[in-house]
Amino acid sequence: MRRIVPCLWYTREAGEAAEFYKLALPDTRIKKISHFDEVPPEAGGIKSGDVMLVKLMIGDSEIHLLNGGPYYEHTPSVSLMVTVGSKEELDLIHQKLSPGGTALIEIGEYPFSPRYTFFSDKFGVHWQLIMKEGEKLKVTPTVIFGGEKQGLGPEAMEHYLSIFADSSVLEEERYKKNEGGIENSLKYSCLKIGESELVIMDAGNPSPMVLTGAISFVVPCKDQNEIDSFWEKIGAEGKEIHCGWIEDKFGVSWQVVPENLDMFINGPDKEKARRAMRAMLKMVKLDMDKIRSAYG
Repeated sequence: MRRIVPCLWYTREAGEAAEFYKLALPDTRIKKISHFDEVPPEAGGIKSGDVMLVKLMIGDSEIHLLNGGPYYEHTPSVSLMVTVGSKEELDLIHQKLSPGGTALIEIGEYPFSPRYTFFSDKFGVHWQLIMKEGEKLKVTPTVIFGGEKQGLGPEAMEHYLSIFADSSVLEEERYKKNEGGIENSLKYSCLKIGESELVIMDAGNPSPMVLTGAISFVVPCKDQNEIDSFWEKIGAEGKEIHCGWIEDKFGVSWQVVPENLDMFINGPDKEKARRAMRAMLKMVKLDMDKIRSAYG
């Protein structure tokens, strides 16, 4: 089944952040690290040999950490929600993960959880820690529609359900009248997409939240037909970016990529991998045949 993977953007700190998260979060391990060979001029001070991408496993959840230069700023609009089964585990993670960051919602008891907090870490990435009695550790990317996009949650949820055939709604709660948010907007929803989960919410009060590409969602595709299909569906009324990146009509960023891309751009033959990377860097929507041909 398909796994949608959140990808966190850093200027140059992805390697440092991966080591920090490995110490701060339980059952966390580095799955793979790839490094820059040839560095595109727009990469903002990154040098050959620097970390390019880290694939990190937190329990059974996978996240990617990508160095790309000073182009995106993290905001609370997209965060990572860490679910744990006890107050003690939550407090320990908070103690390790929060230093140098900024609290958005102080740690404490709330109507929806006996222990919860929302904060940014020292790299600017936003985290929500929530306790659910007896649950195992998991990390769920969370999109919050605020500011001028407040109230778009229901439409976004239906849109994503229409795109991914293997998707369903696990949980859904709407704002009632005089409850703080826009009536009938999403107080909380959790979608199942293949093996992954995605939380979608509307902000409870007017807020200046802005969506950026600092966290994008990687959609692995088995062939070019899937790439073409997801590119068209996700990008409808949105904005094409570069190298497989696309912004949907709500402002959420995605990467539509071949599931075997890594074997070409990070393959064992360095010269072949360079050719594949050069070919990819010229593309907007990725063309698997051209990348494969460049690799040789």
